[in-house]
Amino acid sequence: MRQGHRLFTTISLSIISLIGAGPAVFADGSRSPIALKYEKLGQEQSRLFESDKAIALFTKGIALCPTDADLYSNRRHEYERLYLYDKALADCEKCIKLQPERATFWRDKGYLLDRLKKPHEAIAAYTRAVQLQPSDSGGYTHRGDIYRHLGEYKKAIQDYEESLKHCEQKGIQDELNVLGNLYLKIGDNQKAIKTFARAIKLVPDLPQNYYGRAQAYENIGNHPGAYDDRQTAKKLEKEY
Repeated sequence: MRQGHRLFTTISLSIISLIGAGPAVFADGSRSPIALKYEKLGQEQSRLFESDKAIALFTKGIALCPTDADLYSNRRHEYERLYLYDKALADCEKCIKLQPERATFWRDKGYLLDRLKKPHEAIAAYTRAVQLQPSDSGGYTHRGDIYRHLGEYKKAIQDYEESLKHCEQKGIQDELNVLGNLYLKIGDNQKAIKTFARAIKLVPDLPQNYYGRAQAYENIGNHPGAYDDRQTAKKLEKEY
């Protein structure tokens, strides 16, 4: 039965190659069955970590459906997985050309430009992503990380604060830890203390937040508070 399915798929795709696939995206916004077929076949290989095979299938799909942005996006993912960032970026640019209003494509572009060590271009891409999708916490976080590495701490803080407005409470302790350390960088110890305290309340067994708050306490002269937090952090480190 499995061999029959493979034979049917092979014959179907051969016929498609001969007669052409027709439009990749129809007037109502739905995608071509051919594009969906190649996407499914490519994703099956991707799940097996067979990136080369997945790329070959997505490439065939693109040849038949050259205006299907999702096929380019799928291939972009495989190139990215192989660290072929230039090729991934070229596919991302094609996605944006085809569907410029999709925020996820701009976010992908920002990531790739960052990988290619083009931080200012990456910031521009992330900026467009959050303009298109203002509730996207990831766009703000990624842009904030770039600002942080550039030493533009106040801009990084603004992005992390905006990101936290759109995050679910569960799992935000990493963002809070980064934000607390950013407040330390600019000398705002009171906000650092509040931010680390918020992180500790969410996840009380992470030593790094106690160390961060201890530093803030030290900076304002609260030495007993700093001592207590450091002791708690050391105890947690021994337990884990």
